[in-house]
Amino acid sequence: MVLTLTGCVGSNGDDITTYTYSSELDIKNLDSSDADDGCSLKAIHAVIDGLTKTDKKGNIVNAVAKSEELSEDGLTHTYKLRKDFKWTNGDPVTAHDFVYAWQRIFRKKGSYYYMFADGIASIEGAQELSDKIDAGEELTDDDLNSMGVKAIDDYTLEVKTTVRVSFFDELMAFPCFFLINEKFCEKQGDKYGKSAKAILGNGAFIMTNWEPGSIAEFKKNEDYYEAKTVKIEKLVMKLVQNPKVAAQSFMAGETDYAPIN
Repeated sequence: MVLTLTGCVGSNGDDITTYTYSSELDIKNLDSSDADDGCSLKAIHAVIDGLTKTDKKGNIVNAVAKSEELSEDGLTHTYKLRKDFKWTNGDPVTAHDFVYAWQRIFRKKGSYYYMFADGIASIEGAQELSDKIDAGEELTDDDLNSMGVKAIDDYTLEVKTTVRVSFFDELMAFPCFFLINEKFCEKQGDKYGKSAKAILGNGAFIMTNWEPGSIAEFKKNEDYYEAKTVKIEKLVMKLVQNPKVAAQSFMAGETDYAPIN
């Protein structure tokens, strides 16, 4: 499913403000360090924007990143962040949110730490951290701080890689490279990302209800930096839907998207 934030057209061809999506899968969790299924990743994309995102034409464009400067050798990415991005609790989005989120994946040995290492993002120091995790070693704060991600100031993020990565901007649109609000996450503890109340976003939508195995509902984030272009007021995900039933609902105009095998 490609969710176009500038508007949607329903199954009857009309512009809609409520978009209903049927999924064969359930949302497992909204923790970007662990979520590894399509349904969870779609939900994360709805509530959180990273440095970059995919537009309605499938192109990678800036999101939290206002601009990016690449060093002459292609190894240092310096991102200037937008100052009009806010977490939905009103906190400003800063470069520190990215540093915390990326280090947290290694700290909790999340599913995606390999994405930061050689052969993929190739972030400086990430391979050494991955090797230590694979060897069963515990990481220290000094270990984590050795990784090539640094908040130069609140709105400047520096990322260093060991080789030039031509698809780096594409990677930054994947949830494991998203940001996390440290204060909120630490307060939630092990509950983070496991309920509508335990996720804090900065994206186009705010999760208002999540009943595992049944439904997830989202409302438009009126404080989103591109709120004026978001025509969808409400997003509904019907979870664990029988494909045949979902297809029938789509044909009847009751849903706007359904997987059809």
